[in-house]
Amino acid sequence: GEEIAYRGYLLTRAADIGRRSAAAYWIAIVLVSILFGYGHYYKGASGVIDSGFAGLILGTAYMLAGRNLWASILAHGFIDTFGIIDAFFGWSN
Repeated sequence: GEEIAYRGYLLTRAADIGRRSAAAYWIAIVLVSILFGYGHYYKGASGVIDSGFAGLILGTAYMLAGRNLWASILAHGFIDTFGIIDAFFGWSN
């Protein structure tokens, strides 16, 4: 859901402002990553920063895959799965 909303919709709408040029997409990635981070405000300041950085990674995956949404969907799934495994085994402690 988040990838469809953030990368699939918001990123492309923001890039529309710049007529979908390559520069417009990269600027949109930064702007949408800020929104993505803020959308995880419930995780606290570190969650906003971590999620914003993840947004940059997911946006980059989207672009490097030729604007294929599946790349960011799979990357997001990998990030979340690793987070669950990390929490389960307590590796972050």
